[in-house]
Amino acid sequence: MVRLTRSRAGGSAETENKRGRTNPVEPTREDRKGHPDLPEEAQLHGRLIVIESQTEKEPLYLFTTLEETAATVAALYQERWHIETDSVRSKNR
Repeated sequence: MVRLTRSRAGGSAETENKRGRTNPVEPTREDRKGHPDLPEEAQLHGRLIVIESQTEKEPLYLFTTLEETAATVAALYQERWHIETDSVRSKNR
């Protein structure tokens, strides 16, 4: 599971068409610069989950290969986020 920017998720109109469906994601130019050995036909198949927030202006865009429900994926991401922010806090002490 990875968080995507709005532009990487495809923008609002395109995102609505992709939401919840299995979609291939191709490496970006930057991905290919960092990994020049990627095959030309490289793709990752998964689905886009868009989570609307009551507190944030921008929705959260998650791309995942997990088959769990959107709610479960969102909960897993939230746990991951807490672990990462807790780790950063403990390093800054």
